[in-house]
Amino acid sequence: MAKLQDDSIAALVAIFYMKKDQRDAFLKLEPRQQKLVLLIMENLKKEKPENIGKVLMAAGYSKETADTGNSNIIRSTKMRAALAPLTNQFERLKNEVIQEITKRKLKSSSAESLVRMADLLHKNERLVNGESTENVIQVSIDM
Repeated sequence: MAKLQDDSIAALVAIFYMKKDQRDAFLKLEPRQQKLVLLIMENLKKEKPENIGKVLMAAGYSKETADTGNSNIIRSTKMRAALAPLTNQFERLKNEVIQEITKRKLKSSSAESLVRMADLLHKNERLVNGESTENVIQVSIDM
């Protein structure tokens, strides 16, 4: 039997731990889309996740697609179905964190960490939805 690569083993473990509906949606994806879902899941575990363009390129998409077409890929019906559990989890966690921010806590030092957590969850939610996580403007200068 051929030796599995580390990323193949990680993929099998991730698939094993998915809930049935997410696993079913995941298995309907093309191989490159499956790799993208797994990379998004891994990316979200990082303290500072990469932007979606870099994740798309790591999954095998071209730089042009990563720069211009990322929202179409993430927002496709199949991808949204595969990523729905993550999106729902971030929304729920973000709302729980926001509920914990009270006027009293806003005056204490712990409010800062709650705001950072809410911001991180918001950015992760946007990442999973294929939305911008950075405020970037492109300006064309003709000389």
